[in-house]
Amino acid sequence: MNTPTIAPFELEVLMTETLTSAASDFETAESEVRGLTVEKRVECSAPFKTSDGRQFIAIGDSEGVWIGLQSDPSSIRPVLHKKFVNGLGVLDDEGWLIVLSAKTLYAYRIESLIPPPSESSQDHPATLPEMLSKDGEVEFFRIGRFKGRSCIICMTKEGTDSNFRVWKPASSGVKFFSWLKKKSGPFVVSRDFCVLCHAYDVEFLVNAIAVLCDRGFEIMKVTKLKCTTIPDCDELHLEELSERIGRSKPLALCRHGETSHLLCYSHFGLSVDNHGTPTSPLNIVEWENAAESVAFHPPYVLLFSGSGVEIRHMESGVVVQRIRGSGVKCTWKLSQQTLVWDGKNRQEGGDVKVHGVWNSTVSVDPPRPLTEPDGGAGAASVPQRVHLREVFQLRLRDPGNEESSADDKEL
Repeated sequence: MNTPTIAPFELEVLMTETLTSAASDFETAESEVRGLTVEKRVECSAPFKTSDGRQFIAIGDSEGVWIGLQSDPSSIRPVLHKKFVNGLGVLDDEGWLIVLSAKTLYAYRIESLIPPPSESSQDHPATLPEMLSKDGEVEFFRIGRFKGRSCIICMTKEGTDSNFRVWKPASSGVKFFSWLKKKSGPFVVSRDFCVLCHAYDVEFLVNAIAVLCDRGFEIMKVTKLKCTTIPDCDELHLEELSERIGRSKPLALCRHGETSHLLCYSHFGLSVDNHGTPTSPLNIVEWENAAESVAFHPPYVLLFSGSGVEIRHMESGVVVQRIRGSGVKCTWKLSQQTLVWDGKNRQEGGDVKVHGVWNSTVSVDPPRPLTEPDGGAGAASVPQRVHLREVFQLRLRDPGNEESSADDKEL
């Protein structure tokens, strides 16, 4: 397969947040913003569309939730003042924004946060949220679809075990077992289940979910609540691979066609078939840098670390683009459930399935006084360093655009 000579992705800034102009480094800047004693960080984002067709972005940070038009960064405004927002999700069909704040899960009607074009925000106050958990118990949540209907999975810890709860909008008209029914509120509990180890994340698959945990990848049929660990190294007598998996963190499962997948760990990727069995001979791709999160944008795998994004072609494993920066983090990725690559067709240019955030520094000349106090000429001004945090999206470049090569991009 030919390695592209054109960098497949272009970076577009969605929001720029100024930290401080007086601090000399990001750690100091983060502790000085608005008197915070903790780091002020953008943690998450989520794009969505309103019923009238307007396209918005929601951004969560340590002080709350911001919302604005995707096409107009200057329109982004704070809409919710909540501490430590580290999870956002949208139920598009039902019109709900799901917010994880200080380990508590809330649901807000989107229409209550965004006034119609004819109204101002002052005339359109936000309504009270629905609480989907007790205070301070939720570690993470994910949104996906099961049997064609939207659902939310959230995880709480109990000792070393991970307890999961599946919520569905009550309006979906789903029939549930009588002992699982909730007769009030806009959401109902579909089911609860437990995994007897620490879970890091879950991913929705076509007819199952993948639990990313200490044991690796646990594939669960939600209707049967039965887990299967992939790959089964003990059954296959792959002792060396088993030891290596034990030293790595599972990050993502990327689907390639109907019969193969790429299991992405923090240090490497492993090709397996539809049953979770490694290919023969073993097809292992070594990452250049330890990944902290992984996004899939067919046919590319995007490996996020604090120092940048390493982008590889899924089929060949070859690095096709590097984006270098500081404090880099993935803030949103499209659910793996909707993503599959058939190995033939390239995605169309302009498609966006990934958001991120990184640090930036610019030099700004301060205002210069006309005269010194003694009446002399003003001294030469010294540029000040301004620390920024930028939320960005990675847009798949139009194949006909040859303005950028696949060389490294640096901030």
